[in-house]
Amino acid sequence: MRCAGTPKARMTARSGSGIARTAPRRSHGSLFTPDAQVVDKRLDALACTVCEHDPRTRQQRRADALGAMAAGADRLRCRCGRPDCAAGGGPAPSGVVIHMIAEQATLAGSGEAMASLVDADGLISPELIAELAASARLVPLVHPGDAAPEPGYIPSKALDDFVRCRDLTCRWPGCDHPAMDCDVDHTIPHAQGGKTHAANLKCYCRTH
Repeated sequence: MRCAGTPKARMTARSGSGIARTAPRRSHGSLFTPDAQVVDKRLDALACTVCEHDPRTRQQRRADALGAMAAGADRLRCRCGRPDCAAGGGPAPSGVVIHMIAEQATLAGSGEAMASLVDADGLISPELIAELAASARLVPLVHPGDAAPEPGYIPSKALDDFVRCRDLTCRWPGCDHPAMDCDVDHTIPHAQGGKTHAANLKCYCRTH
């Protein structure tokens, strides 16, 4: 990571998950794409640890979450000022998960094929994939092929993973919402005889 910044104020206090400053500081940096996605998701998670009455916008909470994350905090301090605020009693955010698709040989360090970062539509070098694979939880991605439709409405974890990795984004024309944050819907509704099969499933975001 490369960082450059010029302090414009002295840090005056640190209290819990909040950091008080007399003026803002501007910093810039570059991260490998997987690391950047982890930071992005972690900021989103921390930004959601306040109650619904917090007066800050989502972007303001994300900005404050960067300071909280740097200080090692597992949540933001809510600024609602309400005596009955429930934010402090909620669970801390769980670990961040990112999704990549890679060939088995690349994971083993013997392949040269690039891998795909699903949520960010980016390519990852074989060297970096082999490094990440050493500590990542690896899940085989199984193509359903000519498999029979699954019983019931909700697809299995294996079928759900395949559809999301196949679609990459919401299937609505022009929408690039990540498939990992979409719903897996039936093209022909299940109630009208639509099958729970890859050919009849697609990713749609909540907007579409």
